[in-house]
Amino acid sequence: LEGIRTAPVLADDYLYATFVDGRVMAMHPADGQVAHDQSAGRPVGEMAAIGNVAAVASQRGKLFLLQRGKIVREVELGVAPTAGVLAAHGFFWVGGASGEVIRVDARTQALKRITLQGTRAAIRGIGEGPTGVHVATSDGRLYALDSGGKQLWMQRGLGDILGAPAYCRGHVAVVGRRGRVYIFEQRDGTPAGTEDLGGLTNVPLISVGSCFLASRSNGRLWAWDVETRLVRIDTMTEGGVHSAVSLGSGRFVVSVPGKWIMSFRLPPVPPQSAAGDAKAESDK
Repeated sequence: LEGIRTAPVLADDYLYATFVDGRVMAMHPADGQVAHDQSAGRPVGEMAAIGNVAAVASQRGKLFLLQRGKIVREVELGVAPTAGVLAAHGFFWVGGASGEVIRVDARTQALKRITLQGTRAAIRGIGEGPTGVHVATSDGRLYALDSGGKQLWMQRGLGDILGAPAYCRGHVAVVGRRGRVYIFEQRDGTPAGTEDLGGLTNVPLISVGSCFLASRSNGRLWAWDVETRLVRIDTMTEGGVHSAVSLGSGRFVVSVPGKWIMSFRLPPVPPQSAAGDAKAESDK
């Protein structure tokens, strides 16, 4: 299957994938047989699912909702989408080109437009938090919103943020393309530290266990533990990293362009007095 644009999602016993030419394909996960192949326009960001409803945002300015493999509803967003779709707290969240966040109720399709204060910059990414969402903008700002869309706090001056913020055990973090990681207390936005990856990065942060995980453009993996404030992983992969996904229980996978998928497990927490960096256990 050439031209897959986003990570697939599973909803209502159908596996959905989007393609760069605007097709949305619904497949039976048991055997990979195509059930439906339809057009929604060139996708923006990732797909997401809540219950039996899958959603994809399109450059046409619409959110397409799918059930049982078919498009059942087109929601006019009223903005040019730049980020999303995130499924969180019963809603689909989409970021717009001028500082707007669109929240669509997965059950009723009711739409709420949220305008971020102090910016007209494009939304770079939206990440889930325990009671709401975190939003990164192209002018280096990080916002925290509750599930109703109320702005709780904002931080600025975070550089060229890459992708969506990540949440991990009371902390939220973003990474810039130059490899700077900014970490904040989730409850009120108090700065909790900065870390430098020592080089450019092209993969957004993810949360794995008690760690924030990042990757440099040269393939170096890095994981920082929010509880011990120690580096848990500092190791190289071959050929760079295209994407990373958490599997739970301290495991994650990374994809290496044109080569393979690598599976990792977080190493044990080293003693507080230990010097040096931990190596990850991996299987190709």
